[in-house]
Amino acid sequence: MSRLIPLRGSIVLIVLASTTVRLCAQQKPAGFPGTNADINRTNAAVEKSLAARTDIDALNVPLEDFMKALAKDHGVTIRLDKSGLKRAGVAPSMQITASFKQVPLGLALRQILRPLKLQYRVADGVVVIDDLGLPLDAAHPPGSGAVGPQRGEANH
Repeated sequence: MSRLIPLRGSIVLIVLASTTVRLCAQQKPAGFPGTNADINRTNAAVEKSLAARTDIDALNVPLEDFMKALAKDHGVTIRLDKSGLKRAGVAPSMQITASFKQVPLGLALRQILRPLKLQYRVADGVVVIDDLGLPLDAAHPPGSGAVGPQRGEANH
């Protein structure tokens, strides 16, 4: 009987140790969405902020500073995708002038970004500003590339 008691104590310790390890492995860093449900909730909150009506009045404000102010005022994270800005030929220091009264934030952003060949998208709870990209027809015009006519082939 005395042999059984230490054995029970060992089993309890093993179970507790494995539970502790499992809990530590499942913890996520603060501010990091964990599951798809968390990400969906975060994206929904950002979309709600983008649908909220806002007043914007900016005169010759650098794009980077403008986005920081919008993020602070609306409680969202806005990230400028530097490579997307570069593809669009837009510097973060480009001056922005905009004036809107009681317009949804998302609509105001589209109106500001579109002439710069930029867009916004929501990804993992963050508003990402990047280039519009090329439409499929512009990226792959008919008759070009491996799927189009090759040299020496007649175009029917």
